[in-house]
Amino acid sequence: MAKIQRRPQAKKRLDTKPTVSGFLPYGRGDMFPQDFKDAIDDSDTASAAVEARHDFIVGNGLDVEELADMIVNKDGETLDSIVDKTGWNISEGEVITLHFGYNGLGQINSIRAVPWEMVRLLEPDENGKLTHAGIFPFLDNSFKKDKKKEHTLLPLFNPDPEVVLSQIEAVGGIWNYYGQLLYFKTGKPSSDYYSRPRLFGTVKNLETEKELSDYDFSVSVNGFNISGIWKQLKKRSSPSDEEEDEDDTTSRLEEHQGGVNGGKILVFEADNAEELEAANFVPTTGAGLADRYNATNERVAQRIARRSRVPNEIINIRKQGGIAPTGEEMKVASQMMMQAVNKEQRQIDQVLTMVMQYWHEPLPVAEPKFEIQNLNYFTDQVAQPDGNTATINQ
Repeated sequence: MAKIQRRPQAKKRLDTKPTVSGFLPYGRGDMFPQDFKDAIDDSDTASAAVEARHDFIVGNGLDVEELADMIVNKDGETLDSIVDKTGWNISEGEVITLHFGYNGLGQINSIRAVPWEMVRLLEPDENGKLTHAGIFPFLDNSFKKDKKKEHTLLPLFNPDPEVVLSQIEAVGGIWNYYGQLLYFKTGKPSSDYYSRPRLFGTVKNLETEKELSDYDFSVSVNGFNISGIWKQLKKRSSPSDEEEDEDDTTSRLEEHQGGVNGGKILVFEADNAEELEAANFVPTTGAGLADRYNATNERVAQRIARRSRVPNEIINIRKQGGIAPTGEEMKVASQMMMQAVNKEQRQIDQVLTMVMQYWHEPLPVAEPKFEIQNLNYFTDQVAQPDGNTATINQ
């Protein structure tokens, strides 16, 4: 795992080096998104929280089926699949990053979701305004290190047909025009040029959970043996000794490592009582390790869940004593989650409403709405004025 050693800076004044001169670096080594995604992947709780946020943001997809099924690029992706990928960008990086292609009339004829970690913003112009961004597809690809600096430079989103046509003319025609990029931060307002995900504030807890997982693995492969130091007198060797004694104490101790060998009895034979007294085992693990481990593991998971604003019940954090949440608690948690992502759903709706005004052909519905249908985990019975009951979706 690539650890984040200190708080990456993504502000106007940066002391980090960009991958390509002229671009704003995104954190230390210009690799904050990549390092942050690694930290999430290494944390069970963070991964579950990000996945839960994604699922609730995109819900069951766009509510209007005709709009959801629209093919919006040459790869055959539907508008619904663009919403799904956008949900991942929001749940991880709290940003919407979309690429738009245009035809010769200055109309949008292609939409693609760009992974947020690939985007780097060009330095502002003399007026302090951001005008361009680059897509760097090979920033964190160990198989294509020689292509790390390769990128596509694009003007930032401005669908005004006059602006688009002037950009097409400036590059010598439509065949040389690669479109525009939308970079829209969905998180809380800040002076940062780049988005700063909410989970970043608890990245130490993400790394702590990863270390706890590594400890579990280490304890398992070492047969749950207590860590410590074996003390014994140094073996006297003679000049004639040419080969290492394969039966020395160190070799015999190493044979007891691993889940298969752990728990076996090691016999140490001393030549005399003085030597036996000098040889001993000093534990270094410390007392109450299990209690300290469990308490730390519980605190870390709670902090990550709190920061992500995902209820414990959604990511299966059990109550004290291991009690599973009840159905009613799950229902309340689901409703809380739908409310928590309502802002992001509205932002997707607003972006698509703005963008699709410039679509190159008539939309399949007369008055398009790009609202997202919430996940329907539970239903309620509510009384009607006539005394009957009706089922409503939550």
